[in-house]
Amino acid sequence: MSQNHGHAYQYAYESENGIKAQEVGQDEGSGKKVQGSYSYKGDDGQVYEVSYIADEHGFRAEGAHLPTPPPIPEAILKALETNARDEAAGVFDDGKYHEVTYGAASYNPHSSQGQIEEHQINPGQVQDHQVISGQRIESAYHGYH
Repeated sequence: MSQNHGHAYQYAYESENGIKAQEVGQDEGSGKKVQGSYSYKGDDGQVYEVSYIADEHGFRAEGAHLPTPPPIPEAILKALETNARDEAAGVFDDGKYHEVTYGAASYNPHSSQGQIEEHQINPGQVQDHQVISGQRIESAYHGYH
């Protein structure tokens, strides 16, 4: 069965091997909205059914046999909420590390224990250079440009 009414359509069919499908679609201003389903018998003899919607939000399918994403961890949800609040408040984080704002850190395999070194940097000079454990070492920097 198939029908086309200008800006809307629908069809349905069943094949000899048991595949069934049906779909309804219509034009909606900026695009199409489609809803449908299909089913088929798998090699294991089980009948698999899928229903779907396709619209301005993309294609979304559901079926008991289709995998679903795991739940979002609580820490990630909190971070997303914080990001949304910050963005609404005009706080912008471009995701880049800014040495002038946060200082610099680097790994020095030649330090006494191969530790991470912390550098306090002001524009144009290195103010302090120390091993995080607190041991003082000489700076190899003669200026910061």
